[in-house]
Amino acid sequence: MTPPRPISVTAVGWLIIAMAGLAAVGLVASALIPHLRHEIVNSPFVRGGWLPLAAQLGLTVVDQVVRLVCGVGVLKRSDWARYLYPGWSVLMVLIAAATGSVTIMMLPGLLIVALLTVFLFRADATAWFKGTASPAPPTPLPAGAPPPWPTAPPSPASMARKVLAIIVYVAAGFAVYFLTLLSFAPTPPGEKLGLVAVPSAIALVLLVIAILINRHWRWQRTTAITLLSGAGFTAFVGIVLVTVSSIPDVRDRMESDPRALLGGTDIVIGGIVLGAILLAAVLLFWSAPPRRT
Repeated sequence: MTPPRPISVTAVGWLIIAMAGLAAVGLVASALIPHLRHEIVNSPFVRGGWLPLAAQLGLTVVDQVVRLVCGVGVLKRSDWARYLYPGWSVLMVLIAAATGSVTIMMLPGLLIVALLTVFLFRADATAWFKGTASPAPPTPLPAGAPPPWPTAPPSPASMARKVLAIIVYVAAGFAVYFLTLLSFAPTPPGEKLGLVAVPSAIALVLLVIAILINRHWRWQRTTAITLLSGAGFTAFVGIVLVTVSSIPDVRDRMESDPRALLGGTDIVIGGIVLGAILLAAVLLFWSAPPRRT
């Protein structure tokens, strides 16, 4: 029997489609908005390459189309898609290097591609793409023992409850992101407490609501994922911002250096808040009961 599509493969496929779609929206916006078009044309990344602007834009369009096709292919169980996606990404980096437009800003994107590729080549993903038989069922349980897996498909009410819980968890993740982001804001220490109090309360309320909607099902893991997503995205934004502002050509075009806006106290308070949330996520993962198989 062919195994069901792993959740990780579904997530990777939709992530590839979403990233390609967002890039396409940004490309259209850059073509329609005069100010944004002027900034892109005069950016050091466009001026640094020897390819004409029209060729660079055409290559960008082809790049997003190929990535969109890869995302659809992953969801459609096309085995070639999981090879084309990382291969095409590496090819685009080589083309950028050959044209002189490769920059350190490509590093975060390459890390994301590498992470998604790992999920595409896991054992369960390979079994699904190859259509191999699923593993043999576990040893039968003793008479009268309840099965550790659902014996019937979930009801519409159960599915609606799970979807609603996911939506609330996502909203809580955004609140955690704003909480960690505002903790680095350049404000006096006396005012920072009030600044972070609102997103803290919103995040806490949303997490409690999501746990109640989901009927406490694996609440440690889901809460940990929410905290890790919000705080991790703030850390990612900070790393990209510091990396970009360290490039001389980009820093010269900025009205002010973002690193100079933060004082020592802001960095300390933000680091404490970010570290505390990440530590809470790790502790929740550690305390979560093992998954039943």
